[in-house]
Amino acid sequence: MSKDEIAQKLEEFQEFLSTSNIFTDIIRWIGWVFVRGLAWIVDKLENLTDDILLIKSFYNNEEIVAFIDSIRPFLYILFAFSILYAGYMLIFQKKFNREGMAINLFIALTILALLGTGMDRANEFTDEAIEAVKVEALFPNEDSTLSGSIIQRNVTDLVMFDKSNWESIETDLPNNTPPSKIANINVREKYNKDVDGISDEGKEIAKYFLSFNSTGEYSPKKMDQSGLEWNNEYYFRYSINWFTILVTLAVIAFTLFSIALKLARLSFELTSTIF
Repeated sequence: MSKDEIAQKLEEFQEFLSTSNIFTDIIRWIGWVFVRGLAWIVDKLENLTDDILLIKSFYNNEEIVAFIDSIRPFLYILFAFSILYAGYMLIFQKKFNREGMAINLFIALTILALLGTGMDRANEFTDEAIEAVKVEALFPNEDSTLSGSIIQRNVTDLVMFDKSNWESIETDLPNNTPPSKIANINVREKYNKDVDGISDEGKEIAKYFLSFNSTGEYSPKKMDQSGLEWNNEYYFRYSINWFTILVTLAVIAFTLFSIALKLARLSFELTSTIF
């Protein structure tokens, strides 16, 4: 490749080309620690939300069913005493609010009649909600997680450009790492040092970076690789959209936490109503 062609490729792909040095290595490592931490939080909250959404897993739990069966006779007795007390109040207490009791009785019977149907509808709704949220765009396979899919979509591997001989910045997939394993990549890996099988075009491009010449135009300039190995310049293999990943994971973590908290309160209130 001529220098003009190299300069053209460097300009075209410059948004994906990050030069490594001792300082950027440390910064990327720290940034990736934050990414993995947020991903862990999102995964835990995602599992928690799914568990809370699956209401039937709680009410169909063997221990819960056994507990309800054990206290059922006591509930019947309590209900009978309630009816006897209401009858006593109706017969012997002239100032008793009979209209209010009739309204309360009607509301109670309505709740008891609709509660079973409502719980069945809630089960169906939560199942449909989970299936609707887990769309193929975010969960391409069963092993995918929400955090893994977000990270995978915002990490570009230079190897994908190399496979097409650096013809275009458009690619079907930003990388070929599964979403379930994307958090385990080495973000400090060097494209032209740690990767085998690089194309001739890739090797040429990796030797240069863009610089302005005396006429104010871009021109390729060779990377500094004449010093100690730890201080040599390379391009990072992975181009990471840090801002999008961190902000998206933070927003999703907050949203899932809010949803889980509200669903937990709703589930507790439903449980209190049933008991």
